[in-house]
Amino acid sequence: MQNLPWRFRESSFRKYEQSIASIVKSWPLPVVFHPTSSPETFSCRLRDAIKSLREHQWPTTILMSQFFAICDEIVVGVRGDTVIAGPESVFNTRNQLDLFGPVEQSRFTFVNQLEATNFPMLEWLAKGFHERFLVEPIEIVVSQLDPLRLPKIIVELQEHYDVAIEREGDSVIRML
Repeated sequence: MQNLPWRFRESSFRKYEQSIASIVKSWPLPVVFHPTSSPETFSCRLRDAIKSLREHQWPTTILMSQFFAICDEIVVGVRGDTVIAGPESVFNTRNQLDLFGPVEQSRFTFVNQLEATNFPMLEWLAKGFHERFLVEPIEIVVSQLDPLRLPKIIVELQEHYDVAIEREGDSVIRML
């Protein structure tokens, strides 16, 4: 075996193995990390660990078929004191990225009302409840969605995800 740069060695990968496992398990939902070190350093080393696992296939409990299916699509970015890892679409859609505001600050405040302007945002939240990343009820303002289509959207989300949705009039729903 050749001498690898320290950042691509198995020992360096092991420090981020659980973080990669979280990304693979929650895909396509993004994962928010609150590193104790510099967020920039954490994000760089996480990218290195992903590359190292892809190139060297270290023994791991991570389901490698899932990992290989998504490894080239994983984007890691810094937002304030947090690191976010997920598909590129999370970083390209302003409204979806704005949903991370409350998550970043969740150690300090609880936000129980959001505004969803389109179906993908509602689906993203439903996936969060389905995967148990979200556990507290959230009021969602849906005033920009067609109120006639809203009942069909609610049924569709409840059929595909383990989430309860209550309608609170034409412009607000509650997910739990």
